Amino acid sequence: MADHNLYSGLIRLHVLYHASAGAIFGLGMIRELRHHGYRVGPGTLYPILHRMEQKGYLRSKQDLVQGKVRRVYAITTRGRSELRQATDKVRELYQEMVEGQGEPSPAHPRKEGISAGSRGRPSVNSTPSRGGEGAARRQ
Repeated sequence: MADHNLYSGLIRLHVLYHASAGAIFGLGMIRELRHHGYRVGPGTLYPILHRMEQKGYLRSKQDLVQGKVRRVYAITTRGRSELRQATDKVRELYQEMVEGQGEPSPAHPRKEGISAGSRGRPSVNSTPSRGGEGAARRQ
């Protein structure tokens, strides 16, 4: 994973999603996240779980599993509500990023001569047209 800060919100959403399906535990979530390509260790995940519990999205309890005490986390009513709202936001972002819906955006300046097919969206690999690093490389 290239940038932990960029993906940390997605990790939290994965946690909430899986907690909405049933109780989760740290090592199980680490394995689940690795399955999705996130390289998250205990030093990253457990503080996330604790913060989510402090915010009221999760609640935890100790469980005895195969003779060992394990802390398990369950989603709360507040967590379910936040997950529903986040699901709407993720769907909206997906529609813009992947399906190309939702343009033109007020975040982009209007340019003359942009074809209807491109709808003013830069590709993921495009270079900025002015300012920033792209301009410095072209000079």
